[in-house]
Amino acid sequence: AITSALKYGRHGLLDMGEGDWNDAIDKTKGESVWLTMFACVVLNRFKKYSERSQQLSGEIIRMKTALEKTFADDRFARLIKSDGKPLGVKGSEIELDAISQAFSCFANLSPSKVEKALDTAFELYDADLKLLKLLTPSVKADSELGYIADYPEGVRENGGQYTHGAIWLMLAYFKQGMLQKAFTLLNSLNPVQRLSDQ
Repeated sequence: AITSALKYGRHGLLDMGEGDWNDAIDKTKGESVWLTMFACVVLNRFKKYSERSQQLSGEIIRMKTALEKTFADDRFARLIKSDGKPLGVKGSEIELDAISQAFSCFANLSPSKVEKALDTAFELYDADLKLLKLLTPSVKADSELGYIADYPEGVRENGGQYTHGAIWLMLAYFKQGMLQKAFTLLNSLNPVQRLSDQ
């Protein structure tokens, strides 16, 4: 079942198919950076139980090699569209996505790149509202990415807080030893702490 999902595109990343975690970008075709990171995590945990451990290790190396190439400036892209243009980098329709930065840590990519990516991801944190945006900027109503454009800017997948996505980033900060950022998110996400001044 796992290896049947390993359908690579021309950049060496996994094909999005009908979408990945963010199903609201359902009209977008291409290769998913996040899905490839997730596959690295799954294969790395599963290979010790498999009779094809060596083959799975080879797949992990192949995917990680492609993933390292999606790092641009200070962040990992979110996906590579079918026209070859990256999404989730500076100058693209979505410039920064939280879960690609979080999963770069879980996929054990280059430590220096992961550190930069996680530093950059903290730009998504709104200290006044105590929330972490899933991505920025929000897409406009005329976007062709998918039904993400049906949501008002700053709502749900369109630049709002998706709490389990925020938790992934928090866990990445803990794993990376970036404890101040980790506890900032923990205190913002924890309902008891969040409402302690009410």
